[in-house]
Amino acid sequence: MFEPSSNPITPFSQSESLLAGGGFRRWFLRLGLLALCLLAWGGWFACAEIRLYEVATEARLETVAEVHPVDAPLGGRIVAVHARLGEEVAAGDPLFDLDAENAQFELAEAETRLASLERQLASIAGERELVSRLLAFERDAGDERLRAATLDRQVEEIVGRGAESEHERARRLHELGLLSDLDRQRYLGEVEKSRARAEAESADLDVLRTAQRQQQTELEARAAHLEHEQVTVEGEAAELSTHIEHLRHEIAERRVAAPVAGRVARLAEIRVGAVVAAGERLADVLPEGAIRAVAWFPPSALGRLAPGQPAWLRLDAYPWTDFGALEATIDKVAGEPDGGRLRAELALASAPPGVSPRHGLTATAEVAVEALTPARWVLRAAGGSVDRRQPAGG
Repeated sequence: MFEPSSNPITPFSQSESLLAGGGFRRWFLRLGLLALCLLAWGGWFACAEIRLYEVATEARLETVAEVHPVDAPLGGRIVAVHARLGEEVAAGDPLFDLDAENAQFELAEAETRLASLERQLASIAGERELVSRLLAFERDAGDERLRAATLDRQVEEIVGRGAESEHERARRLHELGLLSDLDRQRYLGEVEKSRARAEAESADLDVLRTAQRQQQTELEARAAHLEHEQVTVEGEAAELSTHIEHLRHEIAERRVAAPVAGRVARLAEIRVGAVVAAGERLADVLPEGAIRAVAWFPPSALGRLAPGQPAWLRLDAYPWTDFGALEATIDKVAGEPDGGRLRAELALASAPPGVSPRHGLTATAEVAVEALTPARWVLRAAGGSVDRRQPAGG
């Protein structure tokens, strides 16, 4: 048979035991702590800020200066490779040598021919000088001979006129009977001799003039021939000089040099003996300069990215868990996506210890585009959800 307990527990007895043991105070403290937590969470929900980020999974570091490509100016066989990947070069340093044996042989032959033409020109110039002097001398000497012959003829003419006067006087005396026939014949002979000498002097003068003209004509013809020969040889030498300059330029082009000072950032897989085509890319030279970052964001980032926004770069070569992130700032943003990507340029602010920014390093970029309170974020999310559920045209 059921028998009641000898120590029954009633509600009043439980309350009395809580009050007696201090349990009410513990319950009150728990309630207060819960209220404080709710109050703190409410403050965080209403006042705290949550940063929203745009993330670019594709980013890289680049120098501000342009990369200078090095192309083969001519087709040919590689005979020397001076470039080394990653080494520093100065402007004009040789990177590659193309085969120039045929051009060098042709150049040596052309230079030998040019030297011969120059010697020929020197000889022609000397002969022209000699002919010019001979021509001047012949003109002066011929004039002197002509003057002497003219004087001799004039003397003979004077002597002849004197002899004729004597003959005329002897003729009159002979007519008067004062002079014998023999004496008259002697005077007549003197006149004829004088006439003969005068005629001979005139003939010698004509011969001398003809000889002088012929000598001068020959010298002038020789001078004209030498002048023509000199012009011809000078033309040939000028044409040969142009060809030599062309060959030298071609040989110089076959030595491929660095266009600017910098670092060899790319080097084609080319060995000695390989044949390259004109315009084939052989290397890239990267000038020294400031480093920037370039990132490609999804098209949805258009309108959310703006210059001045803070950004962080997590370099693939430097794990961010060990080295931290590279601080940066948005510098430029493209006006529209290109190929489904939005390009942005970032200016680097500072690098964590142990990180050396350099051209070509790849990274992931994060840009803080907005700061919202949790309450605004929930309201925005709820509004977006409502907008998505709202019928079209509603």
